[in-house]
Amino acid sequence: MTKPEKRAEIEDRRQQPTPAVSEHLFRGKRRGPRRNTDPRVDYYVDRPGRTAWQYALLLICLSLLDAFLSLWLFSDGRSNELNPLLILGLSYGNWVFLVVKLVLTLLSALFLLLHWNFRIGTLKISVVRLVQVLVGLYFLIVGYELILLFA
Repeated sequence: MTKPEKRAEIEDRRQQPTPAVSEHLFRGKRRGPRRNTDPRVDYYVDRPGRTAWQYALLLICLSLLDAFLSLWLFSDGRSNELNPLLILGLSYGNWVFLVVKLVLTLLSALFLLLHWNFRIGTLKISVVRLVQVLVGLYFLIVGYELILLFA
């Protein structure tokens, strides 16, 4: 069997879309579309860009700050938790609450990193815009908590 015949028998891997999670995740080289014919939206990459990582890190930091400020407000009796999972974590203690909050945040940040180059639903809102809105909301929440603590 010659090389061209052997190549024809092998299924072309490009016929299938790139999966969200593969063995190349965070180690591979793909950072964007490779060909001019590839779509410029709704695609996965192996390595999210610097901006995506910065936003993910900012969301994680704001979430942790929110968790610590929330615990402070809970201890003073000025506030209550609304999230049922976090209420359950809080019933087991502050450390469990923090771990549950961190795990939820890390899973959410990973999901957003994986889908950074996608649009959401029929509205075609980009994940980037969604993350920017989430960061803005977290700043408002943290600001509100600081006002409650120091007012």
